[in-house]
This record gives sequence, structure tokens and C-alpha cells, in this order.
Amino acid sequence: MPFMKGLQAFRNTQKYLEQGHIVFKHNVKVMMINYNTPKIQPGRTDSSVGIRDMVFWSLNQIQYKNPHTQILTFKDMTPSPFISFILANGRKMHIDVDGQSKEDILSHIRQVLGKTDEELKEEEVLVDQAMFGYGSARHCICEVPGQVPCPGFVPLPREMTGKYKVAKLRGELEEEM
Repeated sequence: MPFMKGLQAFRNTQKYLEQGHIVFKHNVKVMMINYNTPKIQPGRTDSSVGIRDMVFWSLNQIQYKNPHTQILTFKDMTPSPFISFILANGRKMHIDVDGQSKEDILSHIRQVLGKTDEELKEEEVLVDQAMFGYGSARHCICEVPGQVPCPGFVPLPREMTGKYKVAKLRGELEEEM
């Protein structure tokens, strides 16, 4: 398989993408990452190492976990690295990541704009309740309160059966002729 060669192969496997921990709150619409590529200059330290590592190792995971968030990266367009977020109400939030490590950046983003573990568990429970079929908590939609029971257990009213509707329709057509 030629697409499983190179640096992207491991980072694009589903198992790796699902290991991401950052799920943004619903009001985060755009994430813009500004950083610099390394330039060898004597006597200067590289302040973009952490953000470059985050982009290399974690950006795909963030994109996978947040499909409704637009993520942009800008290289070599700023003197110091930073991340900007645009929220649903139009407000902007900037995070300075100058000289920070990848772990510090990810933990700060998760703490400020990410959902907590409790919120994720609540959403997971809500999704599980809505699902039915094999492998879910409910086998059939008839188990949901307020739904029509399965006709295998409780017979349907005559008006809801297909035979009755077709017979009624044919009877009305014959009466009109």
C-alpha cells in the first residue's frame, strides 16, 4: 500500500486519531496556528519548537475530534508563535505559545477551550440512548417510551396496517367508478 509509507502513515491511522484528548466546546468555530519554521541563526533560540511539535503530532487528532471546527496553519508569517481562536459570537481569543512545550500548549488549550471529561461522558450517554439496533442498549425503536410497540408482540390498529390502507384505497376507487 503506497499510502502507508512516509511520516503521515502512523499519524493518519484511525487508532492514533482516536487517541486525541482535545474536544472543543461548541462555540469554537476557527483555530488559527501561527508559527515559524526553523532558521539556523547563531546565538538565537527557536521559540516555535513546541508549536511545531504540536502541529506535527497532534493537529490531525484535533481535526479528527473536531470536524466542525475550521483549522488553519500559517508558517513564517509572524515574529512570535501564537494560536488564535474565533468563537461563535465573533470574539477572538489569542494564546501566546512562545517557548512553550507541546504538552504545555495542549494542556492549556484543553483547560481553556476543551470540554471536560464529565461533559464528554454526558454526551456519550446521550448518544448511546439515541442509538438502537445490534450492539446498542436498545434492540428496537419500539423500546423507546412513546413509540408504537412492535407488531410481533402487540397487534397494530387496523388503520395502521398496509392491507387496510390498500383495501380502503381500492374500495374508494371502485366507488368512484
